[in-house]
Amino acid sequence: MGLDIAEFVMDVEDSFHIEIPEDSPFSPCRTPGALHDYIVAEYQRKGRSETSEEIWVKLVAIISKYSKYPVRRESRWDRDLGMD
Repeated sequence: MGLDIAEFVMDVEDSFHIEIPEDSPFSPCRTPGALHDYIVAEYQRKGRSETSEEIWVKLVAIISKYSKYPVRRESRWDRDLGMD
């Protein structure tokens, strides 16, 4: 995991008040969509009230701080977003 990704993961964890295990099937090394699904599942598990759309908008804003490329659910961190 490169420095950009490590900083990004810490930013996501702090912003959403969650922990992302490195061995999670929704690990951030996959796609923004998988990460979004993980955050939504964590929010549901914790009884948080934010909608899936609210979480996606917030996640895209965080990703945009680290990448200049358009964010789609299926984007790959390294190939499509330039993050490694």
